[in-house]
Amino acid sequence: MGGTGFAVHPLAQASALEMTATGLIVVEPTMRAVSDVDVYAIGDLVMVRGRGGKPPRMSCASGFPPRGGRPTPSRRA
Repeated sequence: MGGTGFAVHPLAQASALEMTATGLIVVEPTMRAVSDVDVYAIGDLVMVRGRGGKPPRMSCASGFPPRGGRPTPSRRA
């Protein structure tokens, strides 16, 4: 499931997925929904549950898996 914008997606709203008070789907750092192992969600409709249950900082770096705890810069050949 993917979404853009800051409104609650109707499909997410109608689901039984765990959501925040503002209607964001709660996902693990792998983007898998914490309440359903068969659902992955990305974009503006998710809140990533990071260390200590807190979301990571908002940035494009949060869309890439960390390497040693830090984002890895892309390399061009």
